[in-house]
Amino acid sequence: MNINKWLSILLSLISLFFINTTVLAQIFTDDNTFGISGVVNTEFYYNSYDAPMDELYRSQILDDNKILASGTNLVVKFNENGSIDSSFADNGKYYLPAYYTLGGIRVIDNFIFIYGTKHNSEIGIDTFLIKLDTSGNIVSEFGENGVLVYGLDENERFDAIEFTNDGKLLVFGIKYTHPWSKFFVVRLNQDGSIDSTFQNQSYREIYVFPVKTYSIEYVRKVNNEFMIFCNGYDNDTPGLGVFKLDSDGNDVGDYNYYQMSVSPIKTFNDKLYFTEQNTGYYNSSTPHIYLFDTESLTMETILTINWSSRPSDFYINENEDIITLSRFETYSTPENDNVKIKKYLYDSENNLYIPSWDYEFNLSSINNYSTHDIVSNFHFYDDKMLVAGNSQVPQSGIFGMKFTMRRFIYDALNSSSHKNISSALFPNPANDFFTVETSGFLFPLDVLIYNSTGQLVKHEKIIEYSKERTININDFTSGIYFVKLKDHDNVENVVKLLKI
Repeated sequence: MNINKWLSILLSLISLFFINTTVLAQIFTDDNTFGISGVVNTEFYYNSYDAPMDELYRSQILDDNKILASGTNLVVKFNENGSIDSSFADNGKYYLPAYYTLGGIRVIDNFIFIYGTKHNSEIGIDTFLIKLDTSGNIVSEFGENGVLVYGLDENERFDAIEFTNDGKLLVFGIKYTHPWSKFFVVRLNQDGSIDSTFQNQSYREIYVFPVKTYSIEYVRKVNNEFMIFCNGYDNDTPGLGVFKLDSDGNDVGDYNYYQMSVSPIKTFNDKLYFTEQNTGYYNSSTPHIYLFDTESLTMETILTINWSSRPSDFYINENEDIITLSRFETYSTPENDNVKIKKYLYDSENNLYIPSWDYEFNLSSINNYSTHDIVSNFHFYDDKMLVAGNSQVPQSGIFGMKFTMRRFIYDALNSSSHKNISSALFPNPANDFFTVETSGFLFPLDVLIYNSTGQLVKHEKIIEYSKERTININDFTSGIYFVKLKDHDNVENVVKLLKI
């Protein structure tokens, strides 16, 4: 790298250091249309405890912008404004039967699949799969009145599900044996019955050596092949097993082993990324985010993160910038926030990430010295960012858990750009067309339009000088967009546009 590149990076770091809190306030503002001042705290009771004990594991945004959240033994559906959707299941809540514990949830083809473990007094643990429609009703044609209970002669647990191209269901799980746990896969017919034509005994077991498998972290389907990521350990050393199966359960390629444990694993822009799990427990002070090549099964470290900011979740936008969600090891107080959002800008010229801003806040609106916020995951959609997790609060002599979500209005483009040269768009709001008026730019001029999540949705280049240019946005959905003008000298100007 030559001295000019190093100077460019240094100047970028210096400029980013001086981003002030006014800019951050413009990036994140509480969404007052959600809950109370942007926060939803909801109590759900587990078994016979006197305090709310059902913590929020994961949340997901549905196609209609409603929110589906899953806890220890229930699934809850929230309206877009944060109120509980009373039309779902039993007044907004679907409770699992007695002795059932939820492990995971997937929404596929307008159906909700819930899987986990069921206590069996004879052999210990069975596993189950429940199928609901999006209104929370049992699909009675599946399994036995909507429920499939699967148990062999040992303890099992379903961890992941995927559809094959012919509409059958591959269910991936863990079978607890001594001294090694085993990976297994079962194929189901569309009605939930076991497909007896699959492998020799309708299921297949695999030892993912040399690790003892304890969770299937992720399954990625590509062209009817399934890449499985299994976390495990060997003598307290973390391990990651990666291998591929076809839809008939046969091996595709070799097994691969890495000395790490990862979570979460996510796909952005058709690329697969993951971060190390519980790295502090395994004596690592430098968690990383990796880019994983699904063809060569090799990984590249793209970002090193301070241990105290290890992410619970992360997001990568169209520009390959990274935003991480993490929490501090501290109780929230009025003076001490304990959740952090941090952005790293991708420098494509030098192939590195530059720390940008970070934003600290409390997840809940309860600020006292006994509240402990635990974040689970976050979502960027439309012009919003939703952060979900739990708030641990003292009640009836024990600590109880509250489902907690906080939603912000997220100004995606302000989070990437801090230059502000005036220009004009008219009409604004606009319907089918708008005109951009330019002055003082060096041509050619790029007109880039981003949606509210920071994704580039339109790019036009003006080659010759023109004071005005009309842009067609007839096919855009209604909402907030950002129009960036960038000239030959990389002088930029950003204007907010409302499409009606």
